[in-house]
Parts: sequence; structure tokens; C-alpha cells
Amino acid sequence: MKGNQANDGPTSGLHVTAVSHRLPKPAPFIKLQRSRLTWAQTRDTVRRQLRSLYEAIVKERPNEAAAMERLNAVLHTFDDRLVNVLDLALNAEGPVRAAHQMRAKQLVDMYIDELEQNELITLIDENPWTALNLRKTLSNSLKDLTANLEWEVSNA
Repeated sequence: MKGNQANDGPTSGLHVTAVSHRLPKPAPFIKLQRSRLTWAQTRDTVRRQLRSLYEAIVKERPNEAAAMERLNAVLHTFDDRLVNVLDLALNAEGPVRAAHQMRAKQLVDMYIDELEQNELITLIDENPWTALNLRKTLSNSLKDLTANLEWEVSNA
């Protein structure tokens, strides 16, 4: 680690003291809490939906035990980094909170880009075993997160 810069993990690429004069006013604590809860609940919903699909597949095709690994690729894409960064933001104040908030917004933007391009999600949503709508679930959650994390930027 060099100076105040983290090299890996949820704060990767943050250099708080050097950019603090350019950071927006941090979002209110309640909006950060709501964002964290929203993403954690979304991941739990997706996890449950993937589990129900896996069970439906294995019921019809018992030899498809490896299917869960392929399905979990979705969870690996939409991972816990956002929850971790929001935790850091919730436990910080001032410019440090704003820096974590900006990193959280970057992750949301990255997840939105991935959602738009991820063909596996389309295949999962169109599966013949059980009705799912992962794309809609993830999209609605990411739209809410965008609104929460941009609130102070537009009102600063």
C-alpha cells in the first residue's frame, strides 16, 4: 500500500486525500443504509431464484449437479464488493464517506453495464424449468441504487 491508496479490495483505486476537494457531499446516512440493504436483499433474492432453478433442473436431470456452478457465475458477477464499499461509507464521514460513495456508484455503473451485456442472465430468464426474471430484479435494484447514490451529487 502506498500512502493513502488501497491496492485491492473494495477501496481499490481510492486516494482519498488527493481527491477530497473534488468529491460531492456524501449521501445522507439513511440513503447509504437503504442502498446497502437493497443490494443485500437483491443478492439474496437472486440466490434463492438460482437455487430454485437448480433444484428444478436436477429434479428433471439428476446428472446436472454441476449446473449450480454455472448458475453461480451470476452471483460472482454481481458480487459483495458493493455491500463492502457501502459498509465502509457507512462507517466513514466527510470526504472519506464521499470517496466510498463514489466507488459504490462506480460499482453500480459497472453492474449496470454487465447486466446489459450478460447473455447468461437472458438464458436463465428464458429457461424451460421455472419462471424467473433476474434481469428485471437486478435492473430495478440498480436503478434504486443509482438514485440513492446520486442524490447528493445533484443537490450539492
